[in-house]
Amino acid sequence: MHLVWIKIFATPLLIAAVTLIARHYGPRVAGILVGLPLTSAPISFFLAAERGSTFAARAAIGAVGGTIGVGAFCVAYIMLARRASWPLSTATGIAFYFVVGAGLQLGCHTLASTFAMIAGYFAFCWIAIPRFAKAGEAMLKSSRPTPPPAWDIPVRMLVATLLVMLLTYVAGAIGAGLSGVLSAFPVFTAILAAFTHSRDGHAAVQKFLCGTIGGTIAATTFFAGVEVLIVRAHLLPTYLLATVAALLAGGLLGRVRTSNSYATVNTRSRAHHS
Repeated sequence: MHLVWIKIFATPLLIAAVTLIARHYGPRVAGILVGLPLTSAPISFFLAAERGSTFAARAAIGAVGGTIGVGAFCVAYIMLARRASWPLSTATGIAFYFVVGAGLQLGCHTLASTFAMIAGYFAFCWIAIPRFAKAGEAMLKSSRPTPPPAWDIPVRMLVATLLVMLLTYVAGAIGAGLSGVLSAFPVFTAILAAFTHSRDGHAAVQKFLCGTIGGTIAATTFFAGVEVLIVRAHLLPTYLLATVAALLAGGLLGRVRTSNSYATVNTRSRAHHS
């Protein structure tokens, strides 16, 4: 019974805290934080506590596919946002999420295939994020984002809590793999992308979604760590070590992106002076 109270109180508090941090630091940080496994990680923890380590390991494989599906959502939305409205962009992104997430989960059954999938996704992000982030930057500097609605935080807290409660309740019926995929469903990414797109335009939503793709790097690392450790270690050490690995992966990508941006600026400066 104590797990129910942890779900009810810990989940919304985590979402509220992350939302306030994201508002303070802007759309890119907001995107990174939204891309982190803020709901899927608690779901994974509760599945391990309630249904055992083997179930949680299989769910972690599904969550890796689902998290890469979130990246597919972001890419599809970015590609459409310049020319399409937010409803079409959102619907297309969700379709890509299900196709990619479910497809990867069905085709990935071993630890080796999971890490091959993650390595391919990391390589894609390494190339794609700087290119997406650079496009539309000038337009975003000249725009002024509008403040979020007052109901934003309460709705996020409620949706996150309901999602955690629902998926941990039906996990036994739908199976570990599908539970993992659905735990990564981009609820907040889709909502925030739609609102950002409608309020502030495609340049702002592009910056937000680039941050989200960066956040999914940490999320895939987290679930890979869970898959490796959960059947070999106790519950708390598994999730602590997976969290540390996720933060290191996210920090490494951020450092590389910053270095690439700095090198690009210096190259342009030298070309200008010459």
